Amino acid sequence: MRQLLAELPKSLSVEATVSNGPLGTVLLELARQLPADLVVLGSHGWSTDDHASVTERIIERSPCPVLTLQEGPATHHFRLRAAADGAAVPVVVPIDLSDAGERVVDYAVELARAVPLRLHLLHVAPGGSSYLTLETAERRVNDLIPTDLLGQAEGHVQQGDSIAEILRFSQRLDPAFMIMGEHARGFLRRFFTKDTARQLLHRAPCPVWFVPPCT
Repeated sequence: MRQLLAELPKSLSVEATVSNGPLGTVLLELARQLPADLVVLGSHGWSTDDHASVTERIIERSPCPVLTLQEGPATHHFRLRAAADGAAVPVVVPIDLSDAGERVVDYAVELARAVPLRLHLLHVAPGGSSYLTLETAERRVNDLIPTDLLGQAEGHVQQGDSIAEILRFSQRLDPAFMIMGEHARGFLRRFFTKDTARQLLHRAPCPVWFVPPCT
């Protein structure tokens, strides 16, 4: 731990804690005590019937947003600084046009006001949706963009399976990370809802920044 701290830039204010016990329980308690603004975690694979992913449990219960970094090349996508040519950081924000989805947009907007992000708000409508439905969805997505960020954000509406379309869009855009809501909380809801958040945790081609419903 001392060696890791010594390798960090001197300009950073850091504090180390060593504890014992179940990782998920200890980390959640620390996040509540600080209180933390963000938890940063590595993602190490799927849950099974007899072993729940620590990352998934923390996302489900965290009192603050959680940034997950997958192992492999995707981790190197993450950045909060503009590119050398001044281009803003591309970020995908999947939304479902619910109240919870709007809170995710509010969170992403506040982040974009603090750092140079280019937000891509993405709504996926069911396959076969009418032109009127798509037009209404597009208008609602664009209405979520505040006037001061009109040059820093844009809306997109796709049709089809939500997970497949989000993955396809993200692979094409190659974002630095994704911001999305974590709606399906709790053990039982996982079995009765299509948990898009859980799917993207393990399949997204970039880091995923999860925003809990209470944020």
